[in-house]
Amino acid sequence: MSVQMAGPQKQFDIDAALDRALAVFWRQGFELTSVQDLVNGMGVNRASLYDTFGNKSELYKKALQRYIEQALTKTRDMLLNSEGTAEQRLMNYFLGLNEQHKNGEHHFGCFLNNTAVELGPHYPEFAQQVRSAWQAMEIIFCRLLDEAVAKGELSKDLDTAAIAATINMMLQGVSVMAKAGTPEQHLGQIIGTVMSLLHTHKVN
Repeated sequence: MSVQMAGPQKQFDIDAALDRALAVFWRQGFELTSVQDLVNGMGVNRASLYDTFGNKSELYKKALQRYIEQALTKTRDMLLNSEGTAEQRLMNYFLGLNEQHKNGEHHFGCFLNNTAVELGPHYPEFAQQVRSAWQAMEIIFCRLLDEAVAKGELSKDLDTAAIAATINMMLQGVSVMAKAGTPEQHLGQIIGTVMSLLHTHKVN
């Protein structure tokens, strides 16, 4: 989707502009990002920024929502729309995240967690966005586990909701630890410990 900027025949792509705004916020955080930083990073003028996205807070909310939607889509694809057992898909998912951290793709940390830490205590609307995203993640994990139980991969006595919450908590924790430079081996041990919860309920 594109929108016309001030001036004749000038347009910009809204999604691309949001992606650029997200990159600026992700790198600098909300408080340290000025409107001029956003103008420079997004390649739009101030009038177009305010007319299209609103103020800085409103723009951040839109950028955060775009990040959430992209993250949830990727998670659904990897966990619910891929081949293999639930255990295999979950391990591939975490290995992929670990590879991103190792290669520096997420060296600024998880944008969702960054928002929770920086803005959660002071901006209720952002805190609600984060909680809703975490809940959506848990639902995906729980659906994966429920399907595994239905297929006979995991035992019927598995508390899928509790395990899904645990997996999500571990995911957020690992993301924060990776941002702080925790060694890859230690992160792998944490992932392995959580995966063992599934292994103990695996149907032979």
